[in-house]
Amino acid sequence: MTFLQHSIQAQASLLDILNERARSQPNAQAYVFLENGETESGHLTYQELATQAKAIASHLTPWRGERALLLYPSGLAFITAFLGCLYAGVIAVPVYPPKRNQKLSRLLAIADNAQAELALTTEALLGDIQQRFAQAEQFQDLTFLATDTLKQAPQGFKPQTIQGDDLAFLQYTSGSTGTPKGVMVSHRNILHNQRLIQTAFGHSEKSIGVGWLPLFHDMGLIGHVLQPLYVGFPSILMPPVAFLTNPRRWLQAIAKYRATTSGGPNFAYDLCVDRLTDSDLADLDLSSWNLAYSGAEPVRAATLEKFNQKFAPCGFRPEAFYPCYGMAEATLFITGGDKQQAPITTSSSEESDNLFVSCGQPYHDTQVAIVDPESFAPCPEGTTGEVWVRGDSVARGYWNAPIATQETFTATLNHHQKSFLRTGDLGFIAAGELFITGRLKDLIIVRGKNHYPHDIELTAQQSHPALRENCGAAFTVEIDGTERLMLVQEVKRTFLRNLDVEAIAQKIRQTIAANHELQTYGIILIKTGSIPKTSSGKIQRHRCRQAFLADELMVVGRSVLGEVDHASAQSFNPPQKQQPSQPTTDLIKPLREQLAQALSLPLDTIQDDQPIAALGLDSVQVVEIKHYIEQKFDLIVPLEKFFEDLTVAQLAQDILTLANLPQESQHHQNGHLPQATQLEAEGIDLDQRLRLAYKPSRNVLDKAREFNLPDQLRANDLLPYFRALERNEGATCIFEGRQLIMLGSNNYLGLTADVRVREATAKAALEEGPSLTGSRLLNGSTRQHREFERKLAAFVGHEDALVFTTGYQANLGFISALMNENTTMILDSEAHACIYDGAFMSRCRVVQYQHNDLQDLEQKLIQVTPESATMVTIDGLYSMTGDIAPLPEIRQLCDRHGATLAVDDAHALGVLGKTGRGTEEHFGMIDSSDILCGTFSKSLASIGGWVAAEAKVIDWIRFNGRSMLFSASIPPTSLAAAATALDILIAEPWRVQKLHENAQYWQRGLQSLGFTVGTAQTPIITVHIGDDFKCMQFCKALLEAGVYVNAAVYPAVPRNKAALRTSVMATHTQEHLDKALAIFAEVGQQFLAGAE
Repeated sequence: MTFLQHSIQAQASLLDILNERARSQPNAQAYVFLENGETESGHLTYQELATQAKAIASHLTPWRGERALLLYPSGLAFITAFLGCLYAGVIAVPVYPPKRNQKLSRLLAIADNAQAELALTTEALLGDIQQRFAQAEQFQDLTFLATDTLKQAPQGFKPQTIQGDDLAFLQYTSGSTGTPKGVMVSHRNILHNQRLIQTAFGHSEKSIGVGWLPLFHDMGLIGHVLQPLYVGFPSILMPPVAFLTNPRRWLQAIAKYRATTSGGPNFAYDLCVDRLTDSDLADLDLSSWNLAYSGAEPVRAATLEKFNQKFAPCGFRPEAFYPCYGMAEATLFITGGDKQQAPITTSSSEESDNLFVSCGQPYHDTQVAIVDPESFAPCPEGTTGEVWVRGDSVARGYWNAPIATQETFTATLNHHQKSFLRTGDLGFIAAGELFITGRLKDLIIVRGKNHYPHDIELTAQQSHPALRENCGAAFTVEIDGTERLMLVQEVKRTFLRNLDVEAIAQKIRQTIAANHELQTYGIILIKTGSIPKTSSGKIQRHRCRQAFLADELMVVGRSVLGEVDHASAQSFNPPQKQQPSQPTTDLIKPLREQLAQALSLPLDTIQDDQPIAALGLDSVQVVEIKHYIEQKFDLIVPLEKFFEDLTVAQLAQDILTLANLPQESQHHQNGHLPQATQLEAEGIDLDQRLRLAYKPSRNVLDKAREFNLPDQLRANDLLPYFRALERNEGATCIFEGRQLIMLGSNNYLGLTADVRVREATAKAALEEGPSLTGSRLLNGSTRQHREFERKLAAFVGHEDALVFTTGYQANLGFISALMNENTTMILDSEAHACIYDGAFMSRCRVVQYQHNDLQDLEQKLIQVTPESATMVTIDGLYSMTGDIAPLPEIRQLCDRHGATLAVDDAHALGVLGKTGRGTEEHFGMIDSSDILCGTFSKSLASIGGWVAAEAKVIDWIRFNGRSMLFSASIPPTSLAAAATALDILIAEPWRVQKLHENAQYWQRGLQSLGFTVGTAQTPIITVHIGDDFKCMQFCKALLEAGVYVNAAVYPAVPRNKAALRTSVMATHTQEHLDKALAIFAEVGQQFLAGAE
């Protein structure tokens, strides 16, 4: 009678089984760990396992029911910590410690979603992990504990009582970094799934397992840690990198320990076929291996056949192959075949060209149904539908995600009450066998790991400014039997004229590799607005894939990894060992050859000074290069080297250095954590306007009729725009019968409420009427226009000026008059929208440089000015951030490269300079710009715009500016208001000084309250909030409390960079500002309390 027939089995938890094994067979070997895949570096008997796990549990009891991150490298310490959590009633959250220089976004997202209270790790990693978490504000209270030094529980310690429905651990599925999903696995789920695996695989106490899969992954944890413990057979483990570096180590361990059970994803078998040579097979005996499971990614018939052919001489039998199917949401195992038969293959009647491998049948009480995903009706045999699963292995749902849980775990068939798990996989059943054909959703599976296309697309789009947001599609295509990642991506219209395809492709590959550890095989850049979308604006990835394969995309550039000249490239088979010699240049060529072969790139594309990270190596390719170097030069290269910003030449130098050093491990360096972000309000789609604007439709009004974002915001009382004010009082306003402090106006000098301005406006209305009803070219010019233009030109220090109906039209006018398709405009990335629109109207080439980045500006000037006449256009004072442009340096760069300089002083007139003359006066550089323009709608209390320049330039604009020629002139009332306000500014320059005193007082007050504000010394002061939804809530709360401010949210600002834009006036009193600060403090405390 085996232990599995013991009377406690029916009610046992896994810990009861461990306790019994520790009692009845204390010295039996439970686990052996091979640190390098070959040498035994650690062992655990059942007694040692139970003792160490209980020692850890004794330190964890205060956190019963809380979540603990398990941050361990591959090794036995992970196993004892996992079981220690179970003994203590702590919910384990297996994750992997971050690699050096690796981004922590996914780890932070998991920790945040799990609401982790503990982080467990080893003594060696403790300090580094503490430092890496220290920069994330939300984890300041996280407790850290090294468990590998805890060897014995205090006398009398009693583990927690475990019930079957108690939550054991959260298994976070690989995939989305934005919204990680933690599967809630109970003790009952674990035992049920262990029983399924034991029955299907035919395991017994005589079995022997070998595993290399990550222990934090469901297949490694459930299959190679818990299954051996459940059944009672030894498990020999090695780190994944040991296998990836040299796949022979896996097979050699099977042969050495006479293992009967082992396996991995399909790619593992491909790797063995591709990497092992005939000499590697000489002494390899695989005759003991009677169950070689394949799962976690599609099982390919061609892979099974190639593996059978190659390793049959080593004693491997075709019937040992055991394709199976499972997922974390069902704990692990769902279906498996008959281990006495070779795998079954068939073609679907619907997809006759594809040969599918059976994943077997469900066992015991597990039910599998094929369901029409639209009607929820069962599909007939042989018909493809979604795979649904029911049974005691199905987990409770996703942690802290009730909506996702309901959608995935509670599906019901038509006319049935029992709930099923929706797997999202597509398949069919034939002769009782389950065949998996694909995914219902666009999940990408590469080497057994899940990746969500949206995450990859977002990463790509953020990698380069030429790429349009929400206009890309990631998918895979099969190349030589291997799934390869492809990306189809739209390019912004302004970049089409001079597209640098290779620079963009290199940046995409580098960023995707850094964030997802994937190589991007092909990058197809397509015309603006041409990507296939649904009527609701969603990307149609399947259609993109079909269009790519059929060569039907509107391609403007492509970069697809090609075949290399293998005659000139070294093989990855280990060459004869040699010592690296001086100089470094001797090593560069073979390194370049190996990189070229790994990436399928021509040798001449790998440059000596090229950062290796920029090449886009995925994790397996990194290990292959590492293995080549170590074999060729007989040394150890730390894996972290490949995640640093090393060039090929620098890596060669490091090899020389390492060759003269003892082989020792590298310590991790401190990393920097990005700030965690909050999700937008559920159900409110802030992207809708942008998606609808470019959606394909037969009726141009469709987008307007589908646009419901304002309705959504109104329903939540959050719409921060188009509010109806009852009265403008300058420093205050009347809104819904209440007086509010106005901190959302550009009325910097407070002159809109000045009685002199209002009287002049009224007088002009009575004497001259409301409008001239004609353009400036015809009957729209008066003596008052020309008098004001001369006065304004003298005030700003230029030869002449021209008045437009609005400030927006002023920019459209001078740009359309001066620019055309043969010219180039270089713009600051934060330049006002009207400048961009003027450029588009003129059809000139547009080149953007990073905000206030002089080095980037000069690089753009170097590239552009030799080819075309160029104008650099900047804001003097930027309206969103309050930053001032570095005018002296920009003027010098323009002079050096022969470019014209235009400065938009819309927010600077009346604000900068001692007397309010603007940016030029601020820097003591009157008349330094070639063109100066602005508006009356800020400091001059009116509506209208102006351009100032030398007289000949003004005359050219007067006769060629389209918005001058074809628009009615500024009304007499608006002109009178602006003229009076200008007279006041000239006569009362103290207003400018008072404005800055108020701005400093307001900025310091906000800082003293703990708000993060902009650093610019101007009246525009931004209060950084981050999350768009929170920003709108904060804005609403301020409005209700008595302060009017503006919310700047996506897409006006980058996603998760939302801010409150505040601006002060010269007419605000200290009482106004103190009251506003008190309201900010009160609302801020309310939000802080709500967050806590």
